[in-house]
Amino acid sequence: TFKAALRALGVDSETRVLVLVSKPPDPAVEAEILTEVERIGKPAVLAFIGSRPEAGSAMKAVAVETLAEAAEAAVALARNEGWTARGLPQMEAAHRPWIEDQRRRLAAGQRFVRGLYSGGTLADEAALLLARRLPSVSALTAMPGVAVLPDANRGVGHAVVDLGEDIFTRGRPHPIIDPTLRIERLRREAEDPEVAVILLDVVLGYGAHPDPAGALVPAIRAARAGRTAGAGGLVVIASVVGTEGDPQGYSRQRAVLEEAGVWVAESNTEAALVAAGLLAERPE
Repeated sequence: TFKAALRALGVDSETRVLVLVSKPPDPAVEAEILTEVERIGKPAVLAFIGSRPEAGSAMKAVAVETLAEAAEAAVALARNEGWTARGLPQMEAAHRPWIEDQRRRLAAGQRFVRGLYSGGTLADEAALLLARRLPSVSALTAMPGVAVLPDANRGVGHAVVDLGEDIFTRGRPHPIIDPTLRIERLRREAEDPEVAVILLDVVLGYGAHPDPAGALVPAIRAARAGRTAGAGGLVVIASVVGTEGDPQGYSRQRAVLEEAGVWVAESNTEAALVAAGLLAERPE
């Protein structure tokens, strides 16, 4: 199916740049995909989250590590401009004053981040980025530097969960459509006094919940208000995945979250890096 889509875009006269986003494919599958990209010959951005494919010398391709880099590289290629990665440390450093302010508000025992995601690739990216700065990060599947969460229904330490996985969606709608399961999980994770940060994605588009931010906000407010005296605050960091052209409206969704005290990052990449920076120097 992936190759069929590539071929369709390859012959489309209005498609100037190909952007390939995937979890890391099997090496044999990756080789087939790269061969197809080389055959098509159009500029391409390769974003296989968790791996960095080696683009052949004959390919007009740029391999990137993150989704934010994929978007920036795609725009540059579409404009026939050169592209150089900004560097992930700089992305975190840009928000250092906010990070330091939030860190001072945390109680001594607050040291963990829990990522509650509706997008699987977004969850994988977050787990991998957190693992660069934080010890003992776990998720539902093993990745470089990321262990398998012992119990999918309970966060331990630094943990990222894709609530769209089959284990959660059997007999019920996907969390992009129905946020009930994520709301329940958010309440449970916020009750853990060692949790300092809740990390979320808010995915817009046709077929998604008509107001995903609005659906999450009551639970976010309750979780933050539920911290007892001396237990420290709860930092909620989110990224909104969408555009103004989506039915939910990017600006509207962002404003709803910010009004509830959520720090909204420009991308999932930035959200994960800021969460890691906030906790990187916390005692274990």
